[in-house]
Amino acid sequence: MPGFAVVLLLLSASAAAARPAADPDVSSARQARAAVERGLAALGGEEAARRAALVSIRYEGDVVHRHQSRRPEPPYQRSRMSGLLVQDVDGRRFSHELDFGYLGGFRNHTRVVTNGKEAWSVNFVDRRTTSLGAPSAGQLMNFHRWLPHLLLLDALDRPSQLRHLGRSRHSGREVELVSWPTQDGPNITLAFDSKTHRLHSISFVLTDPFLGDAAYERIFPDYRSVGGVWMPTGRISRQGGETVEELSFVEVGRPSAVSFEKPADFEIFPSAPAITPSIVELAPGVFLHRAAYNSLFVDLGDSLLAVESPGDDSVSRAAIVRMKEKFPAKPISTVVVTHHHQDHAGGVRGYLAEGADLLTTPGNVAFFQTVSRAEFHVEPDGLSR
Repeated sequence: MPGFAVVLLLLSASAAAARPAADPDVSSARQARAAVERGLAALGGEEAARRAALVSIRYEGDVVHRHQSRRPEPPYQRSRMSGLLVQDVDGRRFSHELDFGYLGGFRNHTRVVTNGKEAWSVNFVDRRTTSLGAPSAGQLMNFHRWLPHLLLLDALDRPSQLRHLGRSRHSGREVELVSWPTQDGPNITLAFDSKTHRLHSISFVLTDPFLGDAAYERIFPDYRSVGGVWMPTGRISRQGGETVEELSFVEVGRPSAVSFEKPADFEIFPSAPAITPSIVELAPGVFLHRAAYNSLFVDLGDSLLAVESPGDDSVSRAAIVRMKEKFPAKPISTVVVTHHHQDHAGGVRGYLAEGADLLTTPGNVAFFQTVSRAEFHVEPDGLSR
């Protein structure tokens, strides 16, 4: 027997020596799944989380008019906002009603609703509806991100793609980080509170027309127990470190009677036809580049002057290409930007890349100097190249 024990020991040691070292991706995926499972348990468990697939969220708070305020620098102006989101994940149905005011006294009271087969945009101010066609996967996934429960369940649908990123600090607390590539595009980082294990925030990288490389964050600042399930008390959204939305979840629970159909007594408007870009001569030497965003061009003889640079770099590039086709020998020497709002200035870097001088008002100078120096490494634009 002693000899037999020695043989067993030698065989065991030999097998351990022959076993390959754990692959870093395998180890990371295992740690990530464990973190997500702890997060689900901290919310009440997987079964309780699945009940969030049929949920109603009534909220109120502030929308922050970032780059739509009177001044280009913070603090930005705010408007009060309220809304009601009801979603039935299994039935692919949702209804999201939103009521808030734009600066200048404009009111936005709308609802996007789908019965799972067709989606509609409902305008309560004008009492009209417009068909949006079949609901897209992106629309459905966007509403999943309102609640941590649905996010974590989605993450567990593809556990082999989860990766553990270690620990860090966020808003004064230690968080455990997990990376997850979502079905509709962005690679999301899940940040779990290291003490409670509840999801503290999610974030992903985007390209901001003014800031360049930026992080978009949604933070769940606190939780409360609702029927044995821990539900967030609200959310804070930030882009490039600037707050763009602050919401308080007034009521979260099972929905009461709700219609997932368009109002029967509203006027039905047809969907807007796609705009075919074109160049229209408004007067001798004055041209309108007509597209989803419009820009004005003036022929100065030996060069062109552009008025407004809306949208982002891709919008500017499209307009510049069309004008070069029409005037191949005339560079764009000047771009006039009346103010700093994104729908007028978001594509200004495209004209700077052409060597154009920027003409604007004194109060915008510092803002546009900062925009011209922004770093676009993730998605390089014309100026960064």
